[in-house]
Amino acid sequence: MTSKQRLKMRLNKLLTNERKEKLWIRNYGEEFNPYCDSCKKYKISPYQCQWVHYNQSERSIEFNEMNIKPICEICDIKMEIFN
Repeated sequence: MTSKQRLKMRLNKLLTNERKEKLWIRNYGEEFNPYCDSCKKYKISPYQCQWVHYNQSERSIEFNEMNIKPICEICDIKMEIFN
């Protein structure tokens, strides 16, 4: 397992539904089908999106919620391949 995969698993454990809702409202308010911030091609919803942590570091003990963003599944896959 790569370090990025470990970080993603850790992020998923930390993101409770309550936190996801709070982050969604911070990013999009009451809008439930915006376009992905990363590619601007695909629509996402709070229930069908991937949560990623930008500027992640394996050394960081705690995630900074300001760097957590919802993106589409295609962008998430691209990030895993190219980063």
